[in-house]
Amino acid sequence: MAAELREGREQAQHPDQQQQAQQQDQHQARSRPRARARGAGRAAAPEARCPYIIAHKGRPCGWPVKPGAAHCGHHVFAATGGGPRRVPCPANPRHDVPASELEAHLRVCPDAVLAAAARAQPYFSENLNAGDRGGAGAEGDGAEGRSAAELAAEACASFLGGTAAARQAAVVAAGPAWFAALVAKIDAAHAALSAAHPLSRRLLGGCGDGDDALRARARARDPLMPFDAKHAAQYASLVGNMAEAGLLAEPQRTVFVELGAGKALLSAWLHGECGAGELVLLDRQGSFTKKADRRLRHTALTRAAVDLKDVALLPLLALHVGGRQQGQEQAQEPQQAQQQEQQQQQQAQAPEQVARSRGGLVCCPAAPRALGREGAVPWVAHGKHLCGAATDFALRACLHAAQQAQQQAQQQAQQQAQQQAQQQAQQQAQQAQQAGQAGQAQQAQQAQQQAGEAAGGAGDRFVLRGVAIATCCHHRCGWRAFVGKEALAAHGLGRAEFEAIAWLSSWAVCGHEAPAALSMATAQRGDADAGAGAGYHPAQLLDRESRMALGLRCKQLLDAARCAWAAGVLAPALGAAGATRAAAGARRVTYVDASMTGENALLLVAGAGGQGC
Repeated sequence: MAAELREGREQAQHPDQQQQAQQQDQHQARSRPRARARGAGRAAAPEARCPYIIAHKGRPCGWPVKPGAAHCGHHVFAATGGGPRRVPCPANPRHDVPASELEAHLRVCPDAVLAAAARAQPYFSENLNAGDRGGAGAEGDGAEGRSAAELAAEACASFLGGTAAARQAAVVAAGPAWFAALVAKIDAAHAALSAAHPLSRRLLGGCGDGDDALRARARARDPLMPFDAKHAAQYASLVGNMAEAGLLAEPQRTVFVELGAGKALLSAWLHGECGAGELVLLDRQGSFTKKADRRLRHTALTRAAVDLKDVALLPLLALHVGGRQQGQEQAQEPQQAQQQEQQQQQQAQAPEQVARSRGGLVCCPAAPRALGREGAVPWVAHGKHLCGAATDFALRACLHAAQQAQQQAQQQAQQQAQQQAQQQAQQQAQQAQQAGQAGQAQQAQQAQQQAGEAAGGAGDRFVLRGVAIATCCHHRCGWRAFVGKEALAAHGLGRAEFEAIAWLSSWAVCGHEAPAALSMATAQRGDADAGAGAGYHPAQLLDRESRMALGLRCKQLLDAARCAWAAGVLAPALGAAGATRAAAGARRVTYVDASMTGENALLLVAGAGGQGC
C-alpha cells in the first residue's frame, strides 16, 4: 500500500522534484548505518577523562582526552613532563598557557588587561606600602637587585597557602625548650606594651541597644538596605568611636576614605549617622554584588580597585577632589552654557541642596567645593577587618600620604615665599630709585620676614585627621609588611619569634564557639595527628583555655606593637602644618563584645585636628 502511494505521488510530481526526492532518500539511506555505528561505539567505549588533580579545587580535571592519551592538553606537561611546556600566566597564576604563546596570551588575557589598566592609574605605585625586612637589630632590606615581582611575593607571602604549615613546622623543629622561652618573652612583651598602650573597652554608637533598635535605626535611613544585626552593631560602635575621637567633627567638609571597603556598608552607615558626603571606596576587588554604591549615589563617590600594597592615597584624593571639576569641564557643550549659568545661580542660593545633588564618580555641574581652612581638605581613613598584612599596608599608605602632603605644602610655601620676596624686592628697588630713600636693606629684610610668615601660615592641601582600622586575621601578618618590628625587637623578638607569634595568634579564635568538651576532643585528635611524626607538638603542652589565652595575648601583642609605631611615627605626621600636635596619639579599643566576634580590636589614631586619643 505504501509503495502504491509513493508511486502515485511520484507520478504527480514534477520531474525535477522527483530527482530531488530520490537524492534525499539515498542520502538518508547512507547516513543511517554510520549513525548507528557511532551510537554503538559510544555505548561500548565510554569517553576517557583527564585524571589530573587540580590542587586549588581538590578534584580531577575531567576534561576529555584524545584517543590514546592519558591526560588533556592542559595537564599533560604537568603530569608527565611531555608535550609543550606550559607556564603560569604572570597576570593570574591560577591558569597557565604554553610558553610559546605567552606573549600573545598577555595581549588578550582579561586579567592582564585589567592589571595594565590599574598600573596606568596615577594612584598606582607598585610596592609603595610593602615595607622592608629591616628593623631594629634586624637584617637590611635586601631589595637591591630584586625584581618588583619578588618583592611583592615576599610582602604577600602570608596570604598564600602553606604559610601556617611552614610556621608550625619551624616551631615544632625548635623544640619544647625554645617554645617555653618564647611564651615567657611573649608574656613579658605583652605586659610592657599593654602598660604603655592600654586596651580600653568602648562600646559606643548604641551597639548594645539590641537588634530591634539597630534594625529600626537602619530601616529609618534606608528601608531597602540589607541588615545584619551582628555587622550593624560593629558599624555603630566603629562610627561612635570615630566620633568620640573627633574624626567626625566636620563631616560635610571631610573626605572619608574606606580602606578594604568591600560592599561599602560601613561607609553607608557612616553617611547615615553624620551625613558624610565625600566618600572614597578602595578595595583590591573591583566588583561586588549587593554593594551600597547605589544607595550612596547622591554623594560625591569614588571607587578605586587597587591593592593596598600599591596605592598612593594622595593622588587618589586629588583625583576625587579635582577630577569632578575636570569631568565637568570636559562634559560641557556650547548649547548647555546658559543652562549651566542658571544652575550655578540656583546652587549659590541653596548650597545645602547642592551637596546632596552630587553623585557618582564625576559630579554633576556644581559650584566649587569649599575646601575648608586656607584651602586645606581634611580626610579620614577607616576600615573594618583589614586582614593581616593589609592593616600594615593601610597604615603605611596613610603615613606616606601625610608625609607627601607636608612635603608638597613646604615646597609650595617656599615657592610662594620666593615669589613674594622677589616682587617686594622689585617694588622696593623701584621706590628707592624714584624717591632715593635710605634704608633699602632694612626694608628688604622686613619683606623677607613677612614672606616667611606668609609661607609658614600656608596649610596642607590634604590634611589627614585620623585613622580608624579594625584589625583581624593576625595569622595573616607578614614580617616584611609589619610596622611594629622595632617595638618587638625592643623585647628580644625577631623574625623567627614573629612567625611563631603570628601562627599562635590563630589559637585565640579556634573553637571558642564550640562546647569545651567537643573542642578539647577535637584539639586532642588534631594534636595527635600533627605530632605523630615528630613526637611533639606545642598544643600538647596546653589545654584549651590556655591555648586560647595565649593566642589572644599574641593578637594583642601584635596590635600593641602597631599602636606603638602609630603613636611614635604616624600620629606626629597627622594634623595641619604648624598646628600643635599635643592632642595627637594612638590607642587600642575593644569596640564590641567578644561574644559577638573574636576580631573586636580597633586601632584608633587621631591627629591634632581631632580630640586626641
